[in-house]
Amino acid sequence: MPSLHAQTSTPDFGTTRLDRAGASLDLEDFNREVELAGALTEPALKIKALRSALSLWRGRALTGSTSAPLLSQVVSVEEMRLTVLEQCVNLELESGEHSALIGELTAAVAENPFRERFVAQLMIALCRSGARAEALRVFDNTRRLLREELGMDPEPQLAELHYRILTNGLLPGTTDPAAVPEPELPWRNLPGEGIRLTGREREAATVLRTLQQHAEGAGETPPAVVAIDGMAGIGKTALAAHWAHRARHHFPDGQLYINMYGYANRAPVRPAEALAQFVRALGAPVQSIPLGVDELSALYRSLLADRRVLVVIDNVASVSDVRPLLPATPGCMVLVTSRNRLRGLVALDGACRLHLDVLTPDDANTMFTHLLGRQAGNTGSENIDALAAACAYLPLAMRIAAATIADRPAQSVEHYIDKLNVGDRLHLLSTGDDERSMVGAAFDLSYRALPEGARRMFCLLGVAPGNDISVSAAAALLGDTVSMAELLLEQLVATHLLDEHRPGRFSHHDLMRLYARRQAQIEFTSEMRCAALGRLLAHYLQTADSAARQLYPQMFRLRLSDPPPGVPVVSLNDHQAALGWLDHERPNLVALAKVVTDSEVRPLIWLLADTLRGYLALRQYMHDWFTIAEAGLAAACAEGSVIGQAAAHHSLAQACHSTTRYAKSISHLRQAFALSEQAGWSEGRTAALCNLGIVYSDLGELEAAVSHFTRALHANEVSNSLAGIAVNLNNLGDTYRRMGKLLESVDYLAAALVRYRMLRSPTGQASVLTGLGGVRRELGHLAAARSLIDEGLEVHRGIGDRYGEATALIELSRVRADSGEHEEAFGAAVEALALSEELGDRQMEADAHNGIGQALALQGDVKGAMAHYEQALRRAHQTGSLRPEAEALIGSAVLLGRTDRRAEAAERASRAVEMTRRAGYRSLERRAAAALEAARRPWPTARVPRQRGREAAEVGVGGRSPTRDAAETP
Repeated sequence: MPSLHAQTSTPDFGTTRLDRAGASLDLEDFNREVELAGALTEPALKIKALRSALSLWRGRALTGSTSAPLLSQVVSVEEMRLTVLEQCVNLELESGEHSALIGELTAAVAENPFRERFVAQLMIALCRSGARAEALRVFDNTRRLLREELGMDPEPQLAELHYRILTNGLLPGTTDPAAVPEPELPWRNLPGEGIRLTGREREAATVLRTLQQHAEGAGETPPAVVAIDGMAGIGKTALAAHWAHRARHHFPDGQLYINMYGYANRAPVRPAEALAQFVRALGAPVQSIPLGVDELSALYRSLLADRRVLVVIDNVASVSDVRPLLPATPGCMVLVTSRNRLRGLVALDGACRLHLDVLTPDDANTMFTHLLGRQAGNTGSENIDALAAACAYLPLAMRIAAATIADRPAQSVEHYIDKLNVGDRLHLLSTGDDERSMVGAAFDLSYRALPEGARRMFCLLGVAPGNDISVSAAAALLGDTVSMAELLLEQLVATHLLDEHRPGRFSHHDLMRLYARRQAQIEFTSEMRCAALGRLLAHYLQTADSAARQLYPQMFRLRLSDPPPGVPVVSLNDHQAALGWLDHERPNLVALAKVVTDSEVRPLIWLLADTLRGYLALRQYMHDWFTIAEAGLAAACAEGSVIGQAAAHHSLAQACHSTTRYAKSISHLRQAFALSEQAGWSEGRTAALCNLGIVYSDLGELEAAVSHFTRALHANEVSNSLAGIAVNLNNLGDTYRRMGKLLESVDYLAAALVRYRMLRSPTGQASVLTGLGGVRRELGHLAAARSLIDEGLEVHRGIGDRYGEATALIELSRVRADSGEHEEAFGAAVEALALSEELGDRQMEADAHNGIGQALALQGDVKGAMAHYEQALRRAHQTGSLRPEAEALIGSAVLLGRTDRRAEAAERASRAVEMTRRAGYRSLERRAAAALEAARRPWPTARVPRQRGREAAEVGVGGRSPTRDAAETP
């Protein structure tokens, strides 16, 4: 029969056709010869007829063709040929033609290494020809291949044959037809379970129960198909084999297994080929095996009718590969494993989907303890935890690590963990002698199966330094539309190369992220990676600018150019959207700032650092703030940008001020002033004056503060900067409040509020409202004060301004205390303390402790109040903050003056008078003087604690200005 590849041709338009006429005639001749052999009883005549049929073939069917329709139709014909050859060889072995068959059988085994009947026939031929050692070697090679490629052992019949040869049970020259395994039901070819399953007990029990219910008919509508999906190395096949072995007694008519090689270094098994193997295993005569997939599927389902058979279809690439293999019989069950999600199988075929994730830390610990055996006792639980984390809780990686540790007993586990954490982890997670025992090789198979566009998207994700990414950021990396990026991301998610851990946000498994970065290095040039990083950085910068305009429009910032063509910018239309975007992207922005070193994109780094300054001040993420600001300064210095350096010094000065590092803040501001002047950046120079005033104010140098604010205000008026005017009016209002000039303070703050409302700045408005409320309280207008503070607190909370919220809570505590709401005052101060401790702001903590002390004093708890005043003193000393220190001295002096510690009370009050007089805190000076006078005059011992509390309230606590935050971000 002419080989079918000789019957194909390729016309000019590129399609493939099959000249079926000649092939059909030869196939009919082949079938006639096989039917004739079946009718004969004489072995010699049967052999002659079968050889005649086989002689019609020349080569394998359709060699070289890539046409899926042709291949699916012809594969069953090839299976017929192989089956006839097996039958013919079996007869010839029985006839004693052993030596003559060795060459043909060796070639047959080489071409079909997993066909165990050919292996058995070759072993018999060799043994009967006197080559017993060679026969045993053939078995060893086959067993090793089956274990490496399929994770299973040879069939029992082949193992029995091996044993008989090994024990001289099959003597040379004898005939033994029973030695060659024949296909018969029940067919059981499940892979071996291998190493004990660990960490999947819950999932195994759940699905085993489902299988049992279905097999027993106990479930009402049990699924006929269980689809197990997950990333490479997650343990899908191990789990399927584990289930199948435990459920097999429910399927007495057989268990069928096939590896579809959907992700492998060989051609995948096609549905027609799998069906041909299955129908043959189910006992179909060779002559009845049809050509097409539909006919094969129909025969397969017919053979399964009224039988209970478990079918395991492993390593499937797509739904189309598995759907023809689904039985129609209710008594049958199918387990499918795939790196693809196979959602179509769930949607149209009623499959029960089970997604496997990495192991939990506890399960990973249990698995390592089992894998390491006796070594686990010497390893220690901390090292086992660290080892599991280094393997990212991926079962394959953990098994490889355990094998490596066992193979190198002289190497300490700690040393191996260090190597994993600092070295090439993908390279280290490899046994070195088996491709299936390499994490990187397992990932390679998934990667190579992707379409070209998805492969490029995967590699580009390896360029991004963050831990997750949005669709719009992925589109920027890709340099394409958001819809195209969404499509490609979905392809990566479907094949478990990427996870959608939150709606619209995507991330890699830790080891997969390393693999993506490695592939980016391999697939892209440095110029291509730099260009992608530049697009991503431009996207982040432009969207951060949009957020900044929503949240703090009053802030002075470097101006940005228009976004490059094709770079998507997220539309942020309100404060919540702006703050939400910044909160989600903050870790990625920090990661980006830390890694960018290419000169082409360095300018974007200092612009990004400058743009994020207001957000980081708003949220008080101090570590991130310093990281980004320092990266901006380094980038500006590397590029020699004077204005970039000035902006970075502004950010560092503000960050230092927020952490009460006043000397460093002043140093950075003086550098910012000089560099701004050098660059001709008047806005930066004016902002430096303003922020120097803020630091001087907090240091208690109020006259110097007023001088700097006045100079900055004048410069803003000359340049007609509405935002700068608003900020410096606010600052002057706050400073006049500290100086005790309350009416002037009200005028300045009211003027600032008008301008902030013109700017539509929520942070500025909230700051002034809270400050005005504090001044109204000091003027005795408690109802107006409460209304203003409540309004400011609501805005601070609405925009996520935690610093402003804490400040407003401190002011609220004071106005409630003055209103006689002592418990409510205590509650507000405690809430402020918790928030200030979370922010790590020591000066604000001192203010909160003062507030708690005042509230407790009003309730008569002198001991509790003194404890909090002492805490306030400690924190004020740590920060060098004069105002809260003076307030704590005054409050504690009043309480001590009611005890036998009157000398100490007078000493504290005297210190408070001296420092407030020197600083110009006139309101606090008057309170300190009152406390000193009270400590020096006799005090009736009959006065009750409640009256002492009222005296403490009369002395009062000034409170930290709520306007400092807004002033820092002009």
